[in-house]
Amino acid sequence: MTADTPDATLDWLAREAPGLPGVAEVLTGLSERLLADGIPLLRTWHGTMPLHPQVFARGWMWDRGATGEHDTIAHEQRADVPLEQWSPVHRIRDGELVVRTRLDGPEDPGYLLLRRMKEAGSTDYVIFNVRGRRLRAALSFATDAPGGFDDAQLARLERVTAYASLAFQPFHLDDLAATLLTTYLGEGPARRVLDGQIHRGDGVTLRAATWFCDLRGFTASTETLAMPALIARLNDWFEAMVKAVDEEGGEVLKFIGDGMLAAFTHPDPANACSAALRAARAAETHIGTANIGREDPLRFGLALHFGDVVYGNIGAPARLDFTVIGPAVNRASRLQNLTEGLGHTIIASSTFAALCGEPMVSLGRYSIKGVAEPEEVFAQATVAPEAPCPTSPSPSPC
Repeated sequence: MTADTPDATLDWLAREAPGLPGVAEVLTGLSERLLADGIPLLRTWHGTMPLHPQVFARGWMWDRGATGEHDTIAHEQRADVPLEQWSPVHRIRDGELVVRTRLDGPEDPGYLLLRRMKEAGSTDYVIFNVRGRRLRAALSFATDAPGGFDDAQLARLERVTAYASLAFQPFHLDDLAATLLTTYLGEGPARRVLDGQIHRGDGVTLRAATWFCDLRGFTASTETLAMPALIARLNDWFEAMVKAVDEEGGEVLKFIGDGMLAAFTHPDPANACSAALRAARAAETHIGTANIGREDPLRFGLALHFGDVVYGNIGAPARLDFTVIGPAVNRASRLQNLTEGLGHTIIASSTFAALCGEPMVSLGRYSIKGVAEPEEVFAQATVAPEAPCPTSPSPSPC
């Protein structure tokens, strides 16, 4: 194939591949076209190192005669086999454009992956840098043909990689946007923003069970703990709370210092409140697990309410926050302030108690800042009260 000859594979990469469902389909289509064009491919692999708080690398693989595979490597898995020992991909990460390794000679290829490929019959391996803005990725090809890839085939693969980088990039940029928005906004707000709800004032009124929790003693901890220990304490606290909310289908909306706001929505208010109460109980369990072996255990207060919230974009024209506001949010926040003085970890409003479908015991009626009428406060009927903290003023019943 000369430079003047139309290349159907390149045309496919430019025109059709970006419209496929995902990276796996692009890699499969590309590999099968190259194989049909006479390039004796045994395996094709595409990998990327995304900006993701949990994922170190993602990879997609096509094998001749087999279905495609998709791998995800978490950050903590990196220690199993260091990247520098696994494959030449670390050299691509560090800026090299192409690394070729012949596998048909007596020499040790030097990497665990390539040793395995050689044992399986591969004769040649080449990996290219897939360049793109904010994209750290690679595309590799292997063959079992005697003598490996010839010069013309290598040149073709290099040219194909340049086009493939353009085909892969939209998928990776979509993934980048979704990951960052989900990480910093939460899944629901991220989905709404990606769907176009990005203007100040865009929002919707929902009926939701609202949850507000706060870590007790955090202000004192900021005065006594070194910063790494303080951050570790906060991370353990939020991990337990978020896990509990996620398990019951709730949505974490915001971290506020050492506090957390979450919401549970369902067409049936009773189901939303039941889920929130189950999550609150799970939070106690998760915190109990996190406290094993701690000299200074994590203690918290959590308040539950149900009512209308406005869910949407609020802020300045060029700096928005996607969150919930409304009386139900304020009520949950104010109620949480009563937990320590009442000696209960979890309390609820009368509205929530009436909806949750479980017996709860009244703790009395209390004035809440900013609320005209005293609120009757409830706790779980089967939970004994804690000993109130002697340094905290008890709330005054009305």
